Amino acid sequence: MDKKNEVSRKGFLRTVLAIAGLTISYGTLGAVVLRFLWPSRKDAKQKIFIALIKNIPEDQTITFSTPSGESYLLSSRVVDGQKEFFAFSNRCPHLGCKVKWESEKSRFFCPCHGGVFNQNGIAIAGPPSKAKQVLKSCELLVLDTAVYAIIGKS
Repeated sequence: MDKKNEVSRKGFLRTVLAIAGLTISYGTLGAVVLRFLWPSRKDAKQKIFIALIKNIPEDQTITFSTPSGESYLLSSRVVDGQKEFFAFSNRCPHLGCKVKWESEKSRFFCPCHGGVFNQNGIAIAGPPSKAKQVLKSCELLVLDTAVYAIIGKS
């Protein structure tokens, strides 16, 4: 047998390890690229704790923010003997001014141009009413003794 054509054990092992290393490296890179191009949808929605029900006063609001920085006003009201919760953005859709809840008038008010929104976030006066605008709402979930915001894409 010719010694030049003989493969030593050490050389064979080096070749196998090099091929294995390249396969793992390119496989990992491929997995990262695929995950970037087609992200998982299971994390699309998330639940964020807002407050305990007992700490949410009627006819007043609690301000909370989502991880993306959006601010919402959480309020409660009694409908047919049941306490219901609702959350609307504290930004007026007209020009983005801060909206505040006026409990004595049961409305959201934008002081910039006199925009008025009812309890359901629908504009009833001012420039937002003329443009048929509404306050952005936030989906809520009531579990046991707490209220959570549901955010993200569906």
